Amino acid sequence: MPRDELYLTEIVEAIDRISRWLNGIDTDRWNDDDMLRAAVLQQLTTIGEASRSINDQLQERHSDVPWRRIADFRNVAVHEYFAIEWSLVWRLVRDRLPILRPQIMKVIGTEFPGIAARLDQNQR
Repeated sequence: MPRDELYLTEIVEAIDRISRWLNGIDTDRWNDDDMLRAAVLQQLTTIGEASRSINDQLQERHSDVPWRRIADFRNVAVHEYFAIEWSLVWRLVRDRLPILRPQIMKVIGTEFPGIAARLDQNQR
């Protein structure tokens, strides 16, 4: 599997894991469940690491994806863990991840069409 294909696949799979884990979770549960928050943050870190590892040419071809912002969040999560505002993370996973997944799937469909159907099947 080409390197960028692997990274893009990992981004989608991490988004899907977060979506499954947060299904039916409300703000109160989010605030009370430190293990859930830690698990979600780990997946967000994985998303950030994968996105910053994707080659520059692919990122330029798909400039509608906020590659830099994703990588920047990873840096905050890793280097400023004790300063994380969990309410912002909650809004990120609730509001932004549902937008990011189709963006990444569009990239995959263009660059690596053979895996797009498999990833959509896995989401079900």
